[in-house]
Order: sequence, then structure tokens, then C-alpha cells
Amino acid sequence: MNKCVCAAGYPRYTVIGDHGSGEHHLRIQRVELMDDAVFECQAVQAAMRSRPARLTVLVPPEDPVISGGPVVSLRAGDPLNLTCHADNAKPAASIIWIRNGEVLNGAMYSKTLLRDGRRESTVSTLYLSPSNIETGQQIICKASNKAVPNGKETSVTIDIQRKHTTTPFLFLSLLLSVSLP
Repeated sequence: MNKCVCAAGYPRYTVIGDHGSGEHHLRIQRVELMDDAVFECQAVQAAMRSRPARLTVLVPPEDPVISGGPVVSLRAGDPLNLTCHADNAKPAASIIWIRNGEVLNGAMYSKTLLRDGRRESTVSTLYLSPSNIETGQQIICKASNKAVPNGKETSVTIDIQRKHTTTPFLFLSLLLSVSLP
């Protein structure tokens, strides 16, 4: 026999199971970050407690954002610095950079714990030397964590402004003199 008992003060929490046979399960509807905690069942009259059970709530990162995208312009001969943010994740997002299907190495990473003490934001900066970039290339930032193992991605297209050589032009002015009778 399945019976449901709502936990007082917690309308999203319901205790279900066959209470007569001692079967009790906690059902949490619409799990929220604040539900990330240790739970235990307590029988008040018998002064008994179950073993603690840890609920870990996973939060996917927001869609990653590459600063300056979707097209990043730079002058020929300049290095490229790209910065990608993947915010509000639990656990913190891992970020990889991809070009032409290959993972790019050497990026710098930092993680910041947010005020709620649970979620984190990740920032990754990728440096590419001028000899390692071409106009039209697409570079992908992919952010993932346990909540989204396949990740979320965004990309930028590189636009290199070539140095133009100017050829001086000689403008000739013709001076016409007109004589009037």
C-alpha cells in the first residue's frame, strides 16, 4: 500500500511507500539548488534514524559566451586572445577550445565561486600567435559539466584585416586659361 505524507513546511517534499511495512521514500518535486543537502529519515517515537543520504543537485552552465563574437577582427600580424565565459554551473564547467575538429591546448582557466556558495563561473583565455591563425577560421568554445556531459558550445569567426599597401597617385590639375574678347 502506497501512502503519501507531505513533510510539514516543505510542500515539494513527499514521503511515499508502504508505511505499514516500514518502507519510506522521499520524493522531491521540481528539485532546486537549495535541495542540495544531506537527508535522513527519523522515527521520532522510536528515536531511530536512517543512514544519511546525500543529494547532489547538478546545474548546467549557462550558454558559453566568447567576448567580442561572433566575428573577431584583428590586424594582420597581431596575436589573438579569446576569452570564453561559462557561468552559474554546479559543478564548475570545464572549457575546451576547438579548431578544425582538434582541441587546442595551452588555454588559461579560472573559476569563481558565486555568492550562493554553490555555483561557479569559469573563464578561459586562449592565446594564438599570428602564425597560428588565418582569416575565416572558426574557433569553438565548449563548456561542459556533469549536468551536460556533451556540453554547450559557441563559436567565433576570425577576420584578419590585411595591411594595405598604398600606391601614391599623381593627380594632375589642368589649368585652362580662357581669353575673352
